[in-house]
Amino acid sequence: MKIRFSDRAIFACGLGISVLAVLAMPELYFHKDLETFWKWANDWNMGWSNIYLACQDCNYPILGMYVSAGWLNWLSPLGFGKSVQVYRILLGLIDGINVLLIYVILRMLRVERALFIAGIIGISICTWVGGALWGQIDGVSQFMILCCLAWIIYKNTTSPWLPKYYLLYVCISSILLACLILVKQLVIFSAFTIGLLLVVDLFYQLRLTKSLLWHSFAGLAVFIATIFLFDPFLGIKKPYFSHLIYIWKEGVFQSGI
Repeated sequence: MKIRFSDRAIFACGLGISVLAVLAMPELYFHKDLETFWKWANDWNMGWSNIYLACQDCNYPILGMYVSAGWLNWLSPLGFGKSVQVYRILLGLIDGINVLLIYVILRMLRVERALFIAGIIGISICTWVGGALWGQIDGVSQFMILCCLAWIIYKNTTSPWLPKYYLLYVCISSILLACLILVKQLVIFSAFTIGLLLVVDLFYQLRLTKSLLWHSFAGLAVFIATIFLFDPFLGIKKPYFSHLIYIWKEGVFQSGI
């Protein structure tokens, strides 16, 4: 089917609008959060493994800390103003990658005019205002969500896989889901839904067989191992044995909600 020029144009706008918005509105961001990220970056400079000991208010999981404090620390020689600008451009590029992932997902689902729909999602205000323009890492969370969904859809829209490859699919799915949880606390809602989707997939593919038990155990083991992968290298306040538990208990005022 011939792709319309208008669809290509809208898709191109969806890919680039986030970066263009940052360039056009360099001062329109949430200064308080970016100043907090900058403070975290200074603490990160003293060693990422001790970030939760050196920084009293660092309340993102370790991958979220890396894309906030870690990236800004890498940019810190530019000074606060330029570092924030480049940082927001990087977040804008991730927004563009997310639009590309949406297009890939729509193509795998054989949705008509996938370019047009992905582009419309990309240029929608809710896609880019709360992310790169505002200076938040929610685009990174969305990236991980889309990676999880793209991987699940890819497996379920291709030819049946051999059993040994299905085990690989389950393990990679578990790693992606764990990495999603390690970005930001708010993804817990999406992580629960994606986890439920994986459980349904397991039951659909394996029914009530011994393979179901084995694959479920393997997936759960890989998920837990990935969640706790960084903890042996991190300095964590006692009595916590995982930085995630510390964050959920003490790191955020919403933890009891």
